[in-house]
Amino acid sequence: LEMDTTVDEKVDTKGQGVDAVVAEIPVVLNKELADYLHLLQFPLKHPNLPVFNHYDPVQARFKPAHQVLEMDVPISTNNDNFDGTQAETLAENTDSLEDEENDG
Repeated sequence: LEMDTTVDEKVDTKGQGVDAVVAEIPVVLNKELADYLHLLQFPLKHPNLPVFNHYDPVQARFKPAHQVLEMDVPISTNNDNFDGTQAETLAENTDSLEDEENDG
């Protein structure tokens, strides 16, 4: 699969860039798979940054009844942006919710 990644930036009358085409990807339409294909978009991500910063998803699950996609993505704990205290709080809250579900 080859992708054309040339940037075709057009300029409007005010000299500002207008939605540059950054890649063209061939698409095969298949109605049989339509209920199983999902498009993930990351509108706040800068286009020059990778989606997962070298940490690709390990596993993904889709819950069709709730229209929920869950992805397990490893995170780097050796990062200035990682808050260990917040991570512990999240883990404790998750554990207590699981305990409540198992007891109820």
